Amino acid sequence: DYEKLLSDPNFPLINKVISLPQPTGPTFKPFVGLALLDSGTIDKSFTVVSEGCMHLSQNGETFCEAGKKSFGKIDFNEAIARSSNIFFCKAMLKMGIDKLNIYADRLNLNSKSDIDLKEEVKSTIASKELKKRIENSAWFDGDTCNTAIGQGLNKISLIQLMNLTSNIANGGSTYTPHLVIRSTKDFQYKP
Repeated sequence: DYEKLLSDPNFPLINKVISLPQPTGPTFKPFVGLALLDSGTIDKSFTVVSEGCMHLSQNGETFCEAGKKSFGKIDFNEAIARSSNIFFCKAMLKMGIDKLNIYADRLNLNSKSDIDLKEEVKSTIASKELKKRIENSAWFDGDTCNTAIGQGLNKISLIQLMNLTSNIANGGSTYTPHLVIRSTKDFQYKP
């Protein structure tokens, strides 16, 4: 039975929250949006036209919305609401991957959350250096676009994604998560 568990492709013996960093997909876009706005690369009135797909000039790749949907002219709020790949690709190409990595470092995304569990694995955000080290390849516009939508070389643990979301929601404070066995105070929800 143990051998069966070890070879199971769903990794049932691995704590997926802390030990299995993965590409996050659209849940990464609020972080990218934060970096884009805070850096002054865009403001909330910045718009792009999404026709379903776009061609990347660097090496002839095509980059598309999910399902190749066309959203037309969209601004930041619509891009978040519709999870527009094209919006985030175009905005990230304007800002550049290096600046995104500065924000990733500020928010500790290239690290561990330091939760009280030994098995935690470090999260990583895609970068030119990481691609060179892993694939021995140059960085392309398609890499920037894939990173902007939470794909590519991004590997973030669920605990780090939770920390990131919490950081954005609470106005910029990062907290170290801890395990609590019991609380001495009763928690009462007050709407």
